[in-house]
Amino acid sequence: RNSAKSGGERKPTKTQTENAAIKEGLLAAMAENPEPKTVAELIAAGAFPEGTSSQKATALLTQLVRVGLVKREEVKGGKAVFSPVGE
Repeated sequence: RNSAKSGGERKPTKTQTENAAIKEGLLAAMAENPEPKTVAELIAAGAFPEGTSSQKATALLTQLVRVGLVKREEVKGGKAVFSPVGE
């Protein structure tokens, strides 16, 4: 009973798979233009698929920050800007 939930390796959900593809595209877009950008600037530049909300964009960027692939910095006015690590 509930064998799939008992800690074994599970395949990623459809959403996790989609998000992984979005993050790969985002990293590629950030590498092409590495200067720090806000979430709104990244969305406007087409780094995310059409219709991605700023909340989802922020969540995906935060995941990349946690694994050390993206750097987050605060700038004047309390805005956060994101840039690829290693630039």
